[in-house]
Formats: sequence, C-alpha cells, structure tokens
Amino acid sequence: MKKRNLFLVAATVGAMAFSLFSAVPDMVISVDGAALLKHPQAVKYRSEFDGKAEASGEKKVSQLLADEKLSEEMLQSRISLYLNLESQESVVVIDTPEGKAPELFEQFSRSMQLKDGGAKTEIAGCRAVTGINDTGNRREILLRSPSQIQIQADGSGALPLDFSKISKNLILAAKSDRLASLAFVPPAAVLNNPTLPPQLQALRLLTLGVTGTEPEAELEIVGQFADEQSALAAKGMADMMIFAFQQNPEVDKRLFENVRSDVAGGKVSLRRPIDQTFIDAMTQLVRDRLAAATAPAAAKIEKPNDGNTVPGTAPAAQ
Repeated sequence: MKKRNLFLVAATVGAMAFSLFSAVPDMVISVDGAALLKHPQAVKYRSEFDGKAEASGEKKVSQLLADEKLSEEMLQSRISLYLNLESQESVVVIDTPEGKAPELFEQFSRSMQLKDGGAKTEIAGCRAVTGINDTGNRREILLRSPSQIQIQADGSGALPLDFSKISKNLILAAKSDRLASLAFVPPAAVLNNPTLPPQLQALRLLTLGVTGTEPEAELEIVGQFADEQSALAAKGMADMMIFAFQQNPEVDKRLFENVRSDVAGGKVSLRRPIDQTFIDAMTQLVRDRLAAATAPAAAKIEKPNDGNTVPGTAPAAQ
C-alpha cells in the first residue's frame, strides 16, 4: 500500500491550531491510533493475521510496516486528514504523545521518501522539510509543536488556514472519542438541491464512526439536524429504508441485524455491533464485488450461420 493511502486510512484529529491550506475543510477523516491498536478486537485480529502469516511464510504486520518505513510508535499517534471536497486540498495532522513530535518528525520525514531527503527549511516559523517524493509529487512536513506534526499532502503549498471559518460541529466531531470517524458538513449547494428529500435539507453534520465499546466496537452513523422535528422526520425515513433493505432478497440481511436507531437533541443515531456476523457479511460482500469486477466477459454463443443471420446475432423470430 502506498504511503499516501496509509495516511488517508490512518487519518485522525487532534487539537489543531494551525494548518497549511487556504480552502476551508468540509470533511475530516480521523483515527485514534493508540485507542484503536489496543482495542480487544484489533488485538485479536492482528494476532490472528500474524499467526497465519508466520505459518505461510508471509510478512507479519510489523514487517509490513517496516517496508513502508513506519514504526509502531508512529501509529500510536492521532492522525487526521482535513479535506475540502471541492478543491481537493488536504492536510494531515499528527498529534503525538506529549513531547514526542520532534522524534517522530524525523521518522515521518523519512517515510515520505523525498528525493535527496528533502530540503530543511522553515514555514511560518516552524521547522520543516519540503521536497518531491518518489511519485513526483510535492510534500511539506512541519514540526508545529512538541506534540504536533503537519503534512501538506496535496502539493498546494503552505498557506494558512483560518480555523474560525470551520464549522464548530466538524471540529467537535473530529475530537470525539471514537476509534475512527468520518465527519462531513454538507455544503449549501447540496442542501438546496431540489432533488434532496425534505427530511435531509436540515442536515448540518453527518458522521460515520467506529465506537470504542467493548468487547465489540460498534458502527455508528449520526446525523445532526437543525431542529428536533427535522431529526424525527429523518429517523422515520431511515427506519423505512432499513426495513426495505431487510425485505430485499438481494441484500445480505446480516448487515442489518441488531441495528438500533435513536433520536435526541436533534441527532439521529444508527448503531450496529461490529460482531462476527457483521464481519462475515462484509467479507462476503467484498469478495462478491471483487469477483464481479474481475470476472471475464461472458463468451458469445453463436449459432452456425445459415446465410440469413449476421454472425453474433440471433435469428429473427418467425
């Protein structure tokens, strides 16, 4: 997996006071690395993966990380990706344990594999390394504080971000105690689209997250609405959609077992345990999609040409 994808998948949020791009973010993808890695399910699945890898002569997780020039300590940080969907500008923010940022700054700099190690400089008074990576893209990494690192991952250059313009709901969602989350503020252009159901036009924030509940984490979808009435209407629509999925013979019903819906304080919540049944259903879904994507095109069956039909077509009905 490429390092840029690792940063994306590993994204999580911290207490961020400075950023590097000019566009206002409307999405944040976040992962609390320390909490995720010590969760009972993560510990279990990593142990199982390492056991199978060792038995088959494949690489264990620690070896795969080493190949990407990543360490266990780096993954213990909180890593976040702030993104503006329209401009595609983004910045990665890494919140480390207290005082560990200078040490991890060097490790993250090496993991970016900038040509000739990059150029050491300063950006906005911060120690920084800039350069071109092995895929020809420009990158900048800053040591913002003894506990925070920032990576400009889109090549848009080091430009200050005014955090006062960012939705407070987005920032609060990003700082939640979930193991992982994706929070999205719908832009006005989306909310004002006449094709959008009226129940959703009052949506202010949508969050998809993984809770830290034990022994099983839960998948949680939360919609925050402008008022309680809109939230109640949206919950009714969500309940109807879930019921329709459960009745659809083409949908794996295991995905919707034990789904709980709730509404309070203008928020609609849908939660489902990430239990073995859910994992099995998701695994099967991924396998089916991969099989469909890689299946060869069906061979055309042609009948002998009798002179009245064009090869590759069926004879006309009599």
